[in-house]
Amino acid sequence: MKKLKCIYSILMKLDQRGKIVQSDFDIDKEEWGDIAELILDEGLAKGISVTRGGQGNKVQSVWYDNAKITLDGLRFLEDNDAYSLE
Repeated sequence: MKKLKCIYSILMKLDQRGKIVQSDFDIDKEEWGDIAELILDEGLAKGISVTRGGQGNKVQSVWYDNAKITLDGLRFLEDNDAYSLE
């Protein structure tokens, strides 16, 4: 459930053209990268960059600088607006 709340918050910030930084969320770098990849894989946003490398293919960086919400992302926000009340 925590991931869905993070996804909702990230998409809201994208929709409002807000700055997205990991420190706004109570998650580690690996989960931050996993969530970004999930958003990309589900087509909820585009332009997110996740860099992995090193032993275990760990997350090196996550960039939202060029990210934009997609129509599917807007639908996700609409379908999950209960998260805005929490």
